[in-house]
Amino acid sequence: MGQLSELQIRAAAPRDKEYLLADGDGLYLRVRPAGKAWVYRSKRHGKEAKLSIGHYPVVTLAAARRKARAEAEKRAEGVDPREARRLEEERERIARLNTFERPPVPGTRRRGLVLHRR
Repeated sequence: MGQLSELQIRAAAPRDKEYLLADGDGLYLRVRPAGKAWVYRSKRHGKEAKLSIGHYPVVTLAAARRKARAEAEKRAEGVDPREARRLEEERERIARLNTFERPPVPGTRRRGLVLHRR
């Protein structure tokens, strides 16, 4: 890993069609007319699978390499990175939707007020 340099990334100019610059170990910089983004590519069930890591320069080269290494470790453990990401996003969505709090316990203070059961 580590074929790309920061200078090569900055110098990568958009073309009419998107193209990929390989960094190694499945990490690629996708260069599009709209901008640059990091992609982790791997094979899944004989087909190519792409997993977005983030946009450059928000996600730096070093951070993209760390994230790609983490995805490769998941694959080595037999975990599908795309499925793991889907499950995590679903957990976060459910947590955001679950906004109900437990009712206050009688006799406890909340926001400076004493709550009493009527």
